[in-house]
Order: sequence, then C-alpha cells, then structure tokens
Amino acid sequence: MAGPRKEWFEEWFESPYYDLLYAKRNEEEAGLFLDNLLIYLNLSKEAKILDLACGKGRHSIYLNKKGYNVTGLDLSERSIAYAKTFQNNSLRFLEQDMRVPLNSKYNLIVNLFTSFGYFDVEDENVKVLESVKYMLKQDGIFIIDYLNGQKIPTDLNYSDTKEFSGGYFKIRKTVANGYIIKKIEIIKGTETLNFSEKVRLYNCTDFENMFKQVGLQILNTFGDYNLNKFDPINSERMIYITKMIKE
Repeated sequence: MAGPRKEWFEEWFESPYYDLLYAKRNEEEAGLFLDNLLIYLNLSKEAKILDLACGKGRHSIYLNKKGYNVTGLDLSERSIAYAKTFQNNSLRFLEQDMRVPLNSKYNLIVNLFTSFGYFDVEDENVKVLESVKYMLKQDGIFIIDYLNGQKIPTDLNYSDTKEFSGGYFKIRKTVANGYIIKKIEIIKGTETLNFSEKVRLYNCTDFENMFKQVGLQILNTFGDYNLNKFDPINSERMIYITKMIKE
C-alpha cells in the first residue's frame, strides 16, 4: 500500500535537478543583502542566529564566516547532508520541519528568499511563525524576506526553457487561487520528470495580520536587498524586520 503523497517541496527540494536549475543564483547579491542586514541590526558577535529553511546552507555559512554562531534548519535530508560538510564548532545544521520549534533561543532568526507560504492550510503557515516566536530570545529579531505578492499580475502566464548538459527545463509560471505556481518539466533523453513550486501571494495586510496573530511586532519594512523603503506597487520584495511583542 502506497504511503501518503509527499508535499511538492518534499519531492522538489530532494531532487538534484533543484540545484541544477538554481545553480546560478547570485551569491554576490546574497552576500550584499546579509551585509546590509548586519549593518542595520548592529548585531553583537555574541549573537546566536537561526537560518530557517536554510537549504544547502549558503546563508548560514556566510553568516558564520562573519563570526556568528549559526544554526541552519531545513526539511530536506539531501540539503542538510551537504550542509553538514561545512559544520564547525560555531556552525551546525539540523534536519527538521520549520513548524516544529527547537529547544533553543536565538537573538536573530532569518527566513530568506521566499522560504515561507508552502502549506495549503493557512494555519500551518502560521505555525511557522508561532515556532519562530517560541525560539526568539526576549529581545530577539525575526526577519522574513518574501516576494511582493502585490506586484505579481493575477493573469501571469510566463514560460521559459533552460538547457543543461544532456537535457533542458521547461518552466511555466501562473497565478491561481492566491498562489504563484511554477511547473517544472525536465526532459533528458527519453526521460521526463515533473515537479512544481507553489507559494502564497501574500500582501502587506496578510503579513500584518499573521504577525499580530502570533504576537510579532513590525519594526521596519524594506523593498529590496539594498534595504530601500518598501513600496507596495514597485518593490520586488517584502522584507519585514520584526520582534516579539512584550506582554
């Protein structure tokens, strides 16, 4: 008897084709973003950082090289196995669902590059934020970096083809029922594989309501990786700086 069908992220993030498709991610841009955040936060070198949904650990590794004690957490067994090859006394990686909190407290928790909004049941996405709040120290900061859903056209119909050695990706993006959906068809010789990505199209009000629901207060909102002011119409990103509301 077959087991329950895996979620899209469980299948896609475990595939080696995921790394192949995103092999040319802009590392310089990612480093600049993290540097800008560290300058803005003026974070003590004694701070403990959690990189939530860390993937293969590129941001965790970068932050650790800056002198911070960093933990990276991700659901993907394959990604964490790779990330663990970089572990040291102040850098560790854990395989775990981000809806389940660790029994540790952090000065800074980051969730970067639209690594949220994966779950069909909205309460499950809120559980991620509840988990974050549980793991924050009293004066800790939580940063979430998400695509600006208000800028995505509701009639989006984007397609592209990307080649790789021995095959190619056929990619199509659409918007349906409040989600941005990316269908990825992989064609290699006679083999065809299909994967998908699916995240919610949140707007400012959605995030404000979720933060209020779990007890997080917005300190600032930026619209890009240079930390320019957020513009709901023109900004590419929604980058929220939040902290725990004191009761």
